[in-house]
Amino acid sequence: MRILALTSQNSGVGYHRIMMPLVNMKKDYCLITDTIKEEMFEDKYDILLLNRMLVNITPETLVKWRNKYGFKIIVDNDDHWLLDRHHILYERYLVNNITQTILNFIAIADLCTCTHERLAEAIYFYNKNVVIIPNAIPFGEEQFTDLKKESNLVRLFWSGSGTHQQDISILRNPMKMSSRFRRRLQK
Repeated sequence: MRILALTSQNSGVGYHRIMMPLVNMKKDYCLITDTIKEEMFEDKYDILLLNRMLVNITPETLVKWRNKYGFKIIVDNDDHWLLDRHHILYERYLVNNITQTILNFIAIADLCTCTHERLAEAIYFYNKNVVIIPNAIPFGEEQFTDLKKESNLVRLFWSGSGTHQQDISILRNPMKMSSRFRRRLQK
């Protein structure tokens, strides 16, 4: 199987959803790049894998190329396309019509992949061929090395980017409540 994958080298999503799974997957050949041109498909790729959408190529162009060169399109979504108005990217999504663009790519995909069941249900409305694939976090490598220290404390871990500011704020009150509960238990 020959795979062409599109992502940015500095993208956390690209790293965990595109690069790491492909690095660990059996394949004949894989090119991971951040640019795409029609001439690339003359190398007879079986699969084009991308996250959410492409900026400079329309879904219609991809369909034309798919018909001409015979590859399959896999569109991965790691998060929902409808953003809360407090989201750091909300205005950008509105101004650039990103929500509709993502939906257009979902609609033309031969397969959609996503991170969890609720997102799969949302995608299923636009494309019935959807599969859940968890993030490929390389535990034990680089910043994901597990350095355990013996302790009676309970530690919670959350990982995400600055785009998850609202998600983190949701945790504020439960964390305060758990802290009060712990203090009561210690009395």
